[in-house]
Amino acid sequence: MCVFTPRLGYVQRQMRALSAVCRVDIDGRAEGTGFLVGPNLVLTNHHVLLLAEALAGGDKALRKPVSCRFDVDRRDDGSVSPGKPVAVRACLAFSPASAWEYGVPGAADEPTLDELDYALLELEVPVSEDMTVFGQRRGWIGLPARQPVIARERVYVVQHPAGEPAAINAQGEGVLGFLSNGLKNRLIYSPVALPGSSGSPCFNDSWELIAMHNWGGKDYRRGVPIGLIQAALQAAGFGPALAPMTAQSAFDRLHDQLNALRRTAEDDSAVKRLLEESAEILEGLSETLERLHIYKELHEFLHNVQTGTLPPLIACVPANGEPRVNELVALADDLSVKIDEPREQAQKLPLAGARGSLAQLQWLEDMARTAAALSGKPEDEPRAKVLRIRRIVRTQMQMLNESLRGEADRIDFNGMHRLLTSAVRAGPLAGTAGARQIELDAEVVIQIRDDLNRRVQQHGEWQASENDQMVLEDHVRDDAIQAPDMFVERWAPTLQQIRLLCDADLSSTLLTELVGYGDELDRSIADGRWSDTPRLFGNFRRRTMRAFWFVDRDLLDRARQMSQLGAPMKALLAFAQDT
Repeated sequence: MCVFTPRLGYVQRQMRALSAVCRVDIDGRAEGTGFLVGPNLVLTNHHVLLLAEALAGGDKALRKPVSCRFDVDRRDDGSVSPGKPVAVRACLAFSPASAWEYGVPGAADEPTLDELDYALLELEVPVSEDMTVFGQRRGWIGLPARQPVIARERVYVVQHPAGEPAAINAQGEGVLGFLSNGLKNRLIYSPVALPGSSGSPCFNDSWELIAMHNWGGKDYRRGVPIGLIQAALQAAGFGPALAPMTAQSAFDRLHDQLNALRRTAEDDSAVKRLLEESAEILEGLSETLERLHIYKELHEFLHNVQTGTLPPLIACVPANGEPRVNELVALADDLSVKIDEPREQAQKLPLAGARGSLAQLQWLEDMARTAAALSGKPEDEPRAKVLRIRRIVRTQMQMLNESLRGEADRIDFNGMHRLLTSAVRAGPLAGTAGARQIELDAEVVIQIRDDLNRRVQQHGEWQASENDQMVLEDHVRDDAIQAPDMFVERWAPTLQQIRLLCDADLSSTLLTELVGYGDELDRSIADGRWSDTPRLFGNFRRRTMRAFWFVDRDLLDRARQMSQLGAPMKALLAFAQDT
């Protein structure tokens, strides 16, 4: 029997998955699993229908009665609820499985990109508004607009094994990789999936839909990445019908809850007293979110200098050649003007400390003086001044990354969770957002915390690799490797770290290319082809910088969302202090 193990913050996703999964019956016999992807649309495997002779060849016309049976569940007394059968009106679209997956003797196990093994079924009536055994609207599992990250983590297969009641299985190691045909169109994973499980949705450890199960063997199972299926259905014109359910983000839900708490406190003495007792927690949260906002603003300034200002500045001062003075002066003047806004932000920080106002203003003034010197005397060692600005950007970017991660670690999520939990116990919440009633949900805090912690950890690992690579970069000068022994000593652990980081998203083309360039450079070093090393390292470096940019952007997005919680938090604090 498959074990259902809920995790705090993901219970609602698990219930939604179980509610949307159905057993696919053909001519009254359980043949497979499917899941609701629209109000009246079900996705399953094509081979489920073909092998049961409900479809034939390239024809979409159904040859046997097909139904989707929802809510097949095992009752407390051990009996099985038959669930709700809903007739299938038509097969709207399909993509076949490979010949090998159909069991054709002698066929090669190399499915093409046109062999995605899916069938989109239209039900006779919509079922998304039905109330489920969990006491909530059934809804559906929206197909993601792009393929979610596929990492080496657990896989949850929600299935009807052998026609039995719906179960969740996450046994084994989880994601193992992709089928070795180079197309990444079959994901390999370990959880057991019995006959009857074909067409099951597969979720990652964050309960995001990543694949549809389509084959099970003795040692491993495999499924079709959901991004490929979504793209095929989008190209076939089914995009509007498969639009995901509108849902608030966790940050928006928390934002609304904090605002509703403030409104409710005006008329509810229990909530008012709770806020008064929580003033210290609210003050700490407000201060942390304010610092997080400032560091985010400073980081974005440096990021814009790094990507928008530095490349043309460096291009204006070639190592061998005359500087382009007019362009240089214009760029330096523009940088001088841009420094004013981050300077104002830095002044809001506490004065002391390595991350305080004085430390931030020091590097900003250093950059401002250097930009002014470039503008005033562009002919006086311009390359050295540009490289000085680059050093400031590099050093302070690392410092600000550490500051962002540090403030994220300081956010008192436990205090916020206790506040919302206590508010739930205090009684019903009277606030509204528009016409929508606000429901307190303390688990949303845990969801935000876990997501932020994951991104902070990921960012720290990429930052450490970035620091190592910048040291390697300093050994590459004038298209030659300086001190090869030192380069080799640092290169081996750097490549190993990159391989581990790239395992976090096996479906990413960029990360696959990155590992490929790293392996090519590694072979060049092993063969002693030092003349090729600067070029290969350049290829490798450009892709690592691009990959880190995405990681950096993700953390900044979360920091921005967190900092937006500062306004309702300050409103709660002001109310608590005024009473």
